[in-house]
Amino acid sequence: MKYLLIILLSGCAGTKVRDSTQTKTVIVKHPACCDSLIELNKNDTLILQFTERPGRAFSWLLTPNDKTENIVMINENRLMKSDNDDAEELVEYYFEAKTSGSSELKYKFQRPWEKSKPAADSCTVKVIIR
Repeated sequence: MKYLLIILLSGCAGTKVRDSTQTKTVIVKHPACCDSLIELNKNDTLILQFTERPGRAFSWLLTPNDKTENIVMINENRLMKSDNDDAEELVEYYFEAKTSGSSELKYKFQRPWEKSKPAADSCTVKVIIR
């Protein structure tokens, strides 16, 4: 039976469970682990979790850069926490480590049409893939 290694980073401390496939998932929650360094192996999954308020039109946007060639976004998941007008929404971005090297995922919290204005918040996660 295969088990998935999950590291839940809360305050950047993790819990590890290994299996024979050595595949793992790393969950990084904003803001606890922004500006952190995450180590992955090829084919591991990285999940970045952010909270948004869609009613305010701010979103977490991945900033294009040349340091993402080793890691690929494979999914995006959104989960509303309630039906209120100004409800929080949990947003998860799933990435898969493809090749050895280093990558840098930079997110900015801003309105998509106001990219020339300074972001209200930001999060950078550096990834080393072995």
